[in-house]
Amino acid sequence: MARRESTDVSGAEPNWVDIATFVVLLLTLIAVAWYTREAVVAIKLTRQALELNYRPYIRPVPYDRSINISIGRPLQIDIHLLNLGRRPTRVSSRASVTYSYSHLDNGSPKFVDLSAKFVWPGSGADKESHVVITSDKLVDDKMRDDMNEGRGWLYVNIQVEYDEYTTRLCYEYPFITHSLVLGTPKLCSDAASNCVDEACK
Repeated sequence: MARRESTDVSGAEPNWVDIATFVVLLLTLIAVAWYTREAVVAIKLTRQALELNYRPYIRPVPYDRSINISIGRPLQIDIHLLNLGRRPTRVSSRASVTYSYSHLDNGSPKFVDLSAKFVWPGSGADKESHVVITSDKLVDDKMRDDMNEGRGWLYVNIQVEYDEYTTRLCYEYPFITHSLVLGTPKLCSDAASNCVDEACK
């Protein structure tokens, strides 16, 4: 009677070639995924660098600290729109100016739309644009006396929008006693009143 050969493969040796091939393919797949991720990050960073180099960047800057304060007339302050970027842009802006005897965290939320301006990059009188912000209240005797005595603050809020960018600033000015001149401004304490681009959304 012939002897039958066993077909049991449970004790067979593992095929090291197949295992090595699987490991190499797995490592290759991981390397390709990692390289793809790094390439996407590099493209994003390159695009951001190009945008920073060639985008407009509008900064609203108060023109000076001397203002005309006349009884029976509104407060007015001149704001320059400086383009610190490399491309001209059309700027839409909203702003407010208000006097307050007490301290305010975020100035005045009563924004008024201002006329749109086309702002060229660079500095100089031929490249700067400016907007005039007018208060919604008239100056009375008491208000003028308080300002002259250095009491209260002047708040200037401005928001500019251009291309897909936004800048929002709130300036707080003290008054210099007996001069009707504004002191050195600082930004309002409310962080939401001062933001650039994504932080304004």
